[in-house]
Amino acid sequence: MSLLLKVMATALTDDVATVPKMKSATLSDGDAGTTVYVWLGDDLESKSALYAVGQLSAFESLKVPQVRDPSKQKDAYRIVLAGLTTKVFHPLSTDDLGPYRYVEDADGIESLGRIHRDRNDKIIRLTGAEATVLAERFNI
Repeated sequence: MSLLLKVMATALTDDVATVPKMKSATLSDGDAGTTVYVWLGDDLESKSALYAVGQLSAFESLKVPQVRDPSKQKDAYRIVLAGLTTKVFHPLSTDDLGPYRYVEDADGIESLGRIHRDRNDKIIRLTGAEATVLAERFNI
């Protein structure tokens, strides 16, 4: 099983990302060593796109301020990545996934449109076909 981290560039520093904890992708000790693809969200300088690949080295649960109300806390993960490479040989961006945004019960590139279902940072557990599509972008 592989994971995809969708984060803003500001949430990834020195191969460490902070991502909200979600019921749909709870991490466990068995996830250590898992391949992790990093997708950076839109910012002023660039469109949302596949950015890097590495392995999940470690993670810890923590509390972070909510975006809309910083006086409240939410559960998150601090994720440490190892072997991170940003050499994307075949770029994949928001524009490439545009036609696939709402394809239900699909797999491969067709189901990767779920990356854009909302703008939030998140962890996505990938299917084998989705992971294959992303691996091909890095020639692995």
